[in-house]
Amino acid sequence: MALEALSGLTAIPIIGVIAPGAEVAVRTTKNGRIGVIGTEGTVRSEAYSKAIKALMPEAEVFSYACPLFVPIVEEGWQDHPIAFEVVRHYLRDLMELEIDTLVLGCTHYPLLSETISKVLGNRITLVDSADAIAEYLGMLIPAEHDGKRGNDSFFVSDNEQKFASLASRILSANPTTLKRVRLFESWFVD
Repeated sequence: MALEALSGLTAIPIIGVIAPGAEVAVRTTKNGRIGVIGTEGTVRSEAYSKAIKALMPEAEVFSYACPLFVPIVEEGWQDHPIAFEVVRHYLRDLMELEIDTLVLGCTHYPLLSETISKVLGNRITLVDSADAIAEYLGMLIPAEHDGKRGNDSFFVSDNEQKFASLASRILSANPTTLKRVRLFESWFVD
């Protein structure tokens, strides 16, 4: 929601998650009926709906907030029976809308993709926004950098240990450089 404002504060490129996810959803759908799941703020902003409609005006977009998905992932319960019940509960209405594509519109949701797929079945293609961003970044990075490993630095505004634990599950590697920052005091990174 703050992409435009943040982009003006630093020379570091800031890549949003919405546009790449919307582009993949539009390329993926066959029937133009696209579901989006996200946090309450993401759904309320209608950011995905607007981005999808800008690319495919005839698309029908159905957005649902799934707020319990985040704490389930943060607890590591994505394969727990509770996760299946919560996914069934949140997606029950969406399953009847004949969507063929579902955007996982939150960074935590891809960790539930196996559970979501089991609940929805194989007729619905999941769009992982993280994969969409990686594809987009692959187009931005000059060819001479192909195959070279960069350095990762993570800046967090809350609980470093919890972030490190979650990041190691998402990235399948432990974050090496992790720094706690206070918002507005640390906007400009050296």
